[in-house]
Amino acid sequence: MKMFSYICALAAVLCASISQIFLKKMADVHQKDTLVKKYLNLGVIFGYSLLLVSTLLNTKAFQVLPLKISPAIDSLGIVLVIIFSKFFLYEKIGKNKVFGIIFILFGVILFSIC
Repeated sequence: MKMFSYICALAAVLCASISQIFLKKMADVHQKDTLVKKYLNLGVIFGYSLLLVSTLLNTKAFQVLPLKISPAIDSLGIVLVIIFSKFFLYEKIGKNKVFGIIFILFGVILFSIC
């Protein structure tokens, strides 16, 4: 049961990361549309639906997992968003982002050891 909870927590981070990329992409595409078209299109609805799925997965996962591991798991979302931004939004990954990723991963590893 605990392994299933870890999978749910990681799937929640993945869903939230994909959702953020999707919402940003839709914001760029529908930038000049009316207010209603910006928020009531299938892309935005899909993005917010993924956020809802992420919330439900987190709720299920943390019924079993201790809350103290939440920051370690959630910080992986930052890394995923940076990586997805590179491939799907064609954003550059600068030195600061690389150092940030290294520090985040170092913190997650250090947290899992202790």
